[in-house]
Amino acid sequence: MVSALALLGGLVGLLACVQPGAAPAPDQAALVPLTVTVVVISPGGARPVPDSGQSAPLPQIPVAGVEVWAMPPGDGTVAPEATALTDVDGNATLQLAAGPHRVFVPRPDPPGSGPLGATIMREMPDGTRTPMWADVDLSDGNPAALTLSATRLNP
Repeated sequence: MVSALALLGGLVGLLACVQPGAAPAPDQAALVPLTVTVVVISPGGARPVPDSGQSAPLPQIPVAGVEVWAMPPGDGTVAPEATALTDVDGNATLQLAAGPHRVFVPRPDPPGSGPLGATIMREMPDGTRTPMWADVDLSDGNPAALTLSATRLNP
């Protein structure tokens, strides 16, 4: 039989673990999935559509094996919030906090190498050169999709 003194000691020990006014640890903010598709546009592939005088849409070729980065907009010097590698279909999924992000593919190193080496480089607002980038706002907390495209120099 458990003595009253042992029972009381157990209750005092239990109460010592509970601190008045201590709030439970907040749950970590849920991450929002962003699916990014990376493609290369080949201008040399544009051909007029017979009897219309208009050009057919430019072919978009998925790019596998490139890194996609997400950072806070406005500062290209901070470490990426998330990175992912594109699959054979050119898709990568980043898990990001709700809010604004700058999503881009870093410039090939050395320049001119890799599957995006022969593409037009663009400057992000902070001056960072990249083959492709876009700003995305995930403030609503809903999953989103984004296509990043680069233009091939030598079709």
